[in-house]
Amino acid sequence: MANVLILRSANTGNEDIKTGVAEVELQNGFAVALGDVSTDRKTRNAFKLAAANDATELVGLVYNADVPSLTDEMGNTYKGISSDPRNIKFAAGTPVNVWLPSKGAEIAMTEVAGTKEGAKYVVYKANDMKPTYATDTADALIAFKITGNKFVSIGADRVPTVEMIRVTVA
Repeated sequence: MANVLILRSANTGNEDIKTGVAEVELQNGFAVALGDVSTDRKTRNAFKLAAANDATELVGLVYNADVPSLTDEMGNTYKGISSDPRNIKFAAGTPVNVWLPSKGAEIAMTEVAGTKEGAKYVVYKANDMKPTYATDTADALIAFKITGNKFVSIGADRVPTVEMIRVTVA
């Protein structure tokens, strides 16, 4: 299943959402660095996205409510077959929205890598797009302090979430 990212209190402004495109498959909640602006015809004015290498890069989280599509054996594409946000993945070359979280932004996620026991933070590190549990913010490019665990209803399922608030990385 793909990660579901929920903005609880996102304090977004006009400049907090960007459009980008990556050469790899993405999911909601992946951290990406915004690179050069594309001049290709299909992706013109979208930022080129990749895994962040260091703290000097502008880093955001993929946050896109795309309509999933299915392609059959004949190459026909059907959109909207599934409305489950846990099935949303963005193929390489698909334009996506990227949210630039500011300090104090509150979010929830359904999937975080690593060991949950003893973790106080969810962090994104260099060259890794996925969120990971951590006991501290050392080497983190973006960090969220865990504020609790709740559930969100997706279809007929109650899915556990990790509730978080963005903190400044030292």
